[in-house]
Amino acid sequence: MDKDGNPRWSDKNIATVSIEKVEEHFAAPWAPEEHPLRDL
Repeated sequence: MDKDGNPRWSDKNIATVSIEKVEEHFAAPWAPEEHPLRDL
């Protein structure tokens, strides 16, 4: 949480964010057969 008004980002800007970080962010936390909404 930023309390001093000076956030410290792990990446300097959007251009430096690796594709691995992006893919990790959107990866499902469960296997397809264990997905809680699989039967919808």
